[in-house]
Amino acid sequence: MLKKISLFLASSLAVMGLAMDFEAQSSSFSAPSAYDWHYRPVFIFADKQSGGILAPQLQLFLTQKDKLAARNMALITVTDEAVIHYGPKLALDAHALRRRYNIAQQGFTLILVGKDTGEKYRARKLLDPQIIFDTIDGMPMRIQEMQSQRDGF
Repeated sequence: MLKKISLFLASSLAVMGLAMDFEAQSSSFSAPSAYDWHYRPVFIFADKQSGGILAPQLQLFLTQKDKLAARNMALITVTDEAVIHYGPKLALDAHALRRRYNIAQQGFTLILVGKDTGEKYRARKLLDPQIIFDTIDGMPMRIQEMQSQRDGF
C-alpha cells in the first residue's frame, strides 16, 4: 500500500513536471524534533478521499521551491500510512503525527509549524501558499533572519 501511494504521488508530480527527490518512510520516530530551530515544517495530511486536493496543493507549493528554501521550509505529506518528504528528510510516523496534531483519519488538513515547534497556521482546504509565506514573513524569527541577510550577517 505504501509503495502504491508513493508511486501514485511520484507519477502525479512527474505528469505535472514537478518531480522532486522524495522518500516515503514509516518508522518509530513520533515527533519532528530534529526539525526544531532548523526548519519550518508544513504538514499536509490527506486520506484517499481527499487525494483530489493533495496533488493540486503540492503543485502550488512545489512550483515555488525558491520561496520554500528561502524560508527554511520542509514540506511533508502524511497519507494513510506514509510520510513523504519534499526537502529535508527525517524519519516520522504517520499515526504519531496524526495524534500529535489531532488530525482525523479522514479529510485534508495543512499545518504550518514554526522553528520553535509551535503550530502557526491550520487550513482544511486548498490554500494559496502565499498565505503561508506571508504568515512566516510576519514571524519575529523570520524578520530577524531577513534583517541579518540584508545586513550581510
